[in-house]
Amino acid sequence: MTVAASDRLHTGGWFSDRAVAVTGIAVFAVVTALYLILPFWSLGLHIPLNPNEGWNALQSERALGPGALYPDGDAFFFNNYPPLSFYIVGLFGQAIGDNILAGRILSLIATFVIAGNIVWIVRNLGGSSRYAIFAGLLFLGILSKSYTLYVGVDDPQLLAHAVMSAGFAVFTGSRPGRGRLAAAAALMVTAGMIKHNIFAMPLAATTWLLVNDRRAAERWVIYAATCLVAAFALCWLSYGAAFFDQLGSPRSYSLYRVVTLLGWIQGFIIPLVVWAIFAARVQSDSRVSLVNHLLAAGAIAFAVTRTGEGVSVNSFFDWIIGASIATGLVLSRLAEMPNIERYGVVRMRAVIVGLLCLRLIVLPQNELVKIVLGTELAASTRAQDHNALLDIALMRQLAGPAICEELTLCYWSGHPSAYDEFNAGQAFKTRARDINVLRQQITAGRYRLIQLAHNSPLLDATRAAGLVERTRPGGQLIFAGEAKAFGADAASPPALR
Repeated sequence: MTVAASDRLHTGGWFSDRAVAVTGIAVFAVVTALYLILPFWSLGLHIPLNPNEGWNALQSERALGPGALYPDGDAFFFNNYPPLSFYIVGLFGQAIGDNILAGRILSLIATFVIAGNIVWIVRNLGGSSRYAIFAGLLFLGILSKSYTLYVGVDDPQLLAHAVMSAGFAVFTGSRPGRGRLAAAAALMVTAGMIKHNIFAMPLAATTWLLVNDRRAAERWVIYAATCLVAAFALCWLSYGAAFFDQLGSPRSYSLYRVVTLLGWIQGFIIPLVVWAIFAARVQSDSRVSLVNHLLAAGAIAFAVTRTGEGVSVNSFFDWIIGASIATGLVLSRLAEMPNIERYGVVRMRAVIVGLLCLRLIVLPQNELVKIVLGTELAASTRAQDHNALLDIALMRQLAGPAICEELTLCYWSGHPSAYDEFNAGQAFKTRARDINVLRQQITAGRYRLIQLAHNSPLLDATRAAGLVERTRPGGQLIFAGEAKAFGADAASPPALR
């Protein structure tokens, strides 16, 4: 029985295929909207939602202002990302007056764009409109419930996935011609110039073409290589050898990190299991094969990227996108499974959709519930925001050059930090930089404004420099070179810059 014939048999009544799809769409739309209250509520907070926010904001400022985006020599502030996101966020930040707020807004927009691209891809692969929409909402639900570290955060991860998934949508559209392949390659390379750790979709496209169409694969590789060479040539002309030196900044790697995050697969294990059963039982075609390649590439991307220190749940995102696409295709083509009529196509769709809805609803985000109810967490968060604003107001009055371990404080107070704690820490660990050189610079008085945590490895050197030390209400240690620096703290916090 074909999918179309099966659907015609189940179009009426309270338990119809349409009712199953609409119910699933409604549940995911409502619950996901509730989960997304938290990132929308957090947009204007002066609290780092992710350790990368201040770093990204300062890089965006460098991209459009003074300072080298890719510094030469022995700097202790690194840039191991490609440049495109910094210009996008920087231009939007100039328009609204704040790079961090701009990055957070763009991240939220990108999340919805990815969901829209999933709808587009499922339709390209022959999925129905209803279950394509469900697949897009499934991605939003999985991310907003279990992987919120990057949702509505000033980080280029989701922006890159938005462009990459658009490229994959173009790739999957009808029969790939030369123009379509070239456009898909250009979009995917562009995504890589936003963030370079997302390669599952180009990998899946390449391996699938090699299996299914060697001539198209040759053209694809030529188009992709041409775009990549052009992008790197432009970076060479713009930034010189420092771009490549910085992109290869030292980082520690360990396979053990892959094991430590495997438990997080539970957030999308149901789509993976459902697809495995479906793909094992139906007669494979080019579309099923492409999804198989995409899921395998997503697993590889997770394993490879997660080995690097500092990589977190973002290592799952390619895999989650693939699992969402797979679910839309399964639900659309479930009638093709052998002997499925014994259980009922609509009934089995209802079971799958019901399990996914149950997974979305159970174990709700306690943080969300507390904030919505205005309880202790919300009050604590507002207090942290207020204290951060006081620190920012004070630091604005102090002269640099500056070092900040919490880079959002340097950014919002108008100081370009000379120190990047994470990347410098990696350089110290791999012996690409010597922490004692930085300590000597601090002791010699090179930096007149320093913000540190209580356990900072720079604390002793900073105290030896003779700077005036204060512990702020938020717990930050701030050191200033002026003897009267803390005599007139700002009484009221500033607004967003």
